[in-house]
Amino acid sequence: MIRNILIFIVLTGCTINNGFCQKPEKVYGFARQNHDCEWYKTQANLWKTETEKNPQNTMAWVYWYRSVRYSLMTCGADLKSASCCSRPLLDSIMIKMGKILPNSYEYNYLMYYNGMSNPEMAKYLMKALEIAPDRPEIMSDLVTYYDIQCNQAKVDEYCKKWYACNELSPGILTWNYNMMVSLDKDAIIFLGGDMDTYPKMILQSTKNFRKDVKILNVYLLLNESFRNGKLKEMGIPAFEQKTEKFKDRSSFQKAIISHIVKNAGSRPVYFALSLPEECYQEYKDSIYNEGLVYKYSKERYDNIAVSKKNYEKLFLLDYIREQFTDDISQNIVNLSNLNYLAAFIPLYEHYKLSGDFQKQKELGELMLTIARDSGYHDYIDYIQSVVKE
Repeated sequence: MIRNILIFIVLTGCTINNGFCQKPEKVYGFARQNHDCEWYKTQANLWKTETEKNPQNTMAWVYWYRSVRYSLMTCGADLKSASCCSRPLLDSIMIKMGKILPNSYEYNYLMYYNGMSNPEMAKYLMKALEIAPDRPEIMSDLVTYYDIQCNQAKVDEYCKKWYACNELSPGILTWNYNMMVSLDKDAIIFLGGDMDTYPKMILQSTKNFRKDVKILNVYLLLNESFRNGKLKEMGIPAFEQKTEKFKDRSSFQKAIISHIVKNAGSRPVYFALSLPEECYQEYKDSIYNEGLVYKYSKERYDNIAVSKKNYEKLFLLDYIREQFTDDISQNIVNLSNLNYLAAFIPLYEHYKLSGDFQKQKELGELMLTIARDSGYHDYIDYIQSVVKE
């Protein structure tokens, strides 16, 4: 009997995984769901096999491409680097797909995506839009494309269409709402990723929420067209220095951020906690945690009082205590919620010292929920030690 099972496994090409043959799984966009390097490598092999068995399966090509790209990203490759040795691997997938499915939505969508938002590849984006104007995968690219052009009407149009697709995580939207609601009027906020940029734009466009806030993705600021348009909108002088003057992209990026901070005028400046620390390192002595953001201030002030106001009166936090949707992005939500802890721990100590033991108890329970949901034992152990003191 055992020998027969082994023969079946060999003949069908199955691998043993908890007693079952491995099957390819949907590979969602990185901002909706993410896994580790090995998971993406496994999916890349499985989806490659699917494209070989059924070359007309357009989504198999999409999942193969995504799994290869995300495996490179999670394994440490810098795909935006011109010298990245992994780029030919992604290009080879597109060459193969182009020979079989050149007129498909999926091919044109991936061609633009593979081009890293290169303006010269916009023809593929427009072709994909023409073929399938309501597909959700393309919405983020369209929002970025028109944001770079500073075409707010089009940004609003595609943010609304994206929102109507019902694919956005309620938890991620709420987390972004909480970041936005805490900002002072006419604020500038520096952000670093899809998950903390697009949802804020969608909230502005669909809910007319905090449209006074200027959202600046630090990676898009490297794009001259985007940068010049945003600086003009804020009344900030153009950044005249050229990329060639800097030793690397990171130095160029930090110089742009510094230029904006110095010329922000009366606009309050904030850095999202989700940003890489190097983006605000030079301001470490002049930034104050207010919950999910650091506020830049030359003058010292009581940021604990601001955190208290945000926690007690502004933040929507029930989504942490209970979830009523089957959210494929829940893991991302849980990890994002860890950003609250840096402000909640000193606030917890404030309640303890001031004798507000009910608030201390409530906040302690919320902190434990955040830590436990993250799945990281270091956070769980640390928060348990804080609450038990």
